[in-house]
Amino acid sequence: MENVTKKFQFGEFFFFTFPITLQMLLRNIVGITDNFMVGSLGPKYMAGLKIANSYFFFFLILLWAFSNAGGIISSQLWGKKDHDGFNKSCGATISVSMIAGIILSLIIFFASSLLARIMIDDEEVVKYVADYLRIISVSFIFTSFNIAIATVFSSSGDTKTPFIQQAVTTILNFILNYLLIFGAFGFPRLTVVGAAISTLISVSTGSIVLVFLAISKGKMPSLIYLIKPEIKVIKEMLHLGLPMLGDMFFWQFAMMVYLKFIGMAGADAVAIYGVVGIFISVLYLSISGFVSGTGIIVGQLIGGGLKGKAYKFSKSALFYSILISLIPSILLILFSGIIKIEPYYITIKSVTINVSKILDIPSWFRLSGVIGDSATICLIILAFRQAFTTISGMVGSTIRAGKDALFVLYISLFGFFLVGLPLTTIAGPVFNLGIVGIFIAISIEDIAKAITFLIRFRSKSWLFKSDIKAITE
Repeated sequence: MENVTKKFQFGEFFFFTFPITLQMLLRNIVGITDNFMVGSLGPKYMAGLKIANSYFFFFLILLWAFSNAGGIISSQLWGKKDHDGFNKSCGATISVSMIAGIILSLIIFFASSLLARIMIDDEEVVKYVADYLRIISVSFIFTSFNIAIATVFSSSGDTKTPFIQQAVTTILNFILNYLLIFGAFGFPRLTVVGAAISTLISVSTGSIVLVFLAISKGKMPSLIYLIKPEIKVIKEMLHLGLPMLGDMFFWQFAMMVYLKFIGMAGADAVAIYGVVGIFISVLYLSISGFVSGTGIIVGQLIGGGLKGKAYKFSKSALFYSILISLIPSILLILFSGIIKIEPYYITIKSVTINVSKILDIPSWFRLSGVIGDSATICLIILAFRQAFTTISGMVGSTIRAGKDALFVLYISLFGFFLVGLPLTTIAGPVFNLGIVGIFIAISIEDIAKAITFLIRFRSKSWLFKSDIKAITE
């Protein structure tokens, strides 16, 4: 996919984006194994990890915004065949990310206890959080480098190299987690601290792998561009990155408001929403590679002056991504519990398994009766809205590639204040329609945003927001 003059071919596009999907899957696996292993030690250990990771997630949002902004600029310069400008852009992306990583690392290292006490009063949990944050804060420096250098590869059309780094990091993290959390094979039993150390070692090792691969493939920016980043690029990164950052923070705020309304409906409603949230992540993962890959290629095409081809490519990518999203959506409906079958048991080595529950996701989480039925309805709604979620993700990535990032923020504001907030208020506090009513209201917001995105996409105005010039000029 480094040749930006190629027409859309689904097979080629799929294999280009598949490493991105795998990379995101591996990142999720790291989080799942951390939670599973630490959670098995007890609720206070788990609480400590959850609180610490909330700060880490804030850090990732910041990095995501500015590294994506740098990626948009870099992909356009790559498509323009301005290789010196591309190197300057990549150098600035790495520098800005590293500076952000160092600043946040220092803040969290020295304020770890204070940050823990902001979230909880339990002194035992505070200790776990503080110990974890002090160690994990050092990994922020390596994480910021990894995300930035991965942008260098991806924006030039190389999606395989970042996947290799993530595979190494994930495997090493899993092994070290087992050794250091539980004290296996003679290693010290360090519990939460062990999880932090394993993350630090695996992430720093991933940085070494990326540096080696970047140098061997000629993708490492010149040292001068790292030490003295181009001011033009930094200004452009801020111009693009701040709306993205605002969009992410506002999305988080909206989710907190909706969670508050759901909490008012009771603990059962929160439990159902927690189950649905798992499958929201799973469904997004199925099209995540398409979302990121489309943004990369469209950016290259726009940078190369091929705006007509960029529109046709993104239109084809959108069509096929919607088709692909139907597969997990149909599976979700089949497994939602809507199909009721008689109990059927099999016994394997003295272990009896109720096979009939396989097609009943709510039963996996011990949700039954009216609660299980509500969960089934929400899962079916989620499956039907997935096509609209796919549209929002794909078109959002596409128009960002055309430097129309501010409009994405406007759509988030429009969706929340004019649709989501009024409808969830009516469904929740006003008429007490429960989790199903609130979830329908949230889904209507997603549909409204998808329609607005499509109108913007078809207008083609986003193609002319970008007026990229060679950084060398």
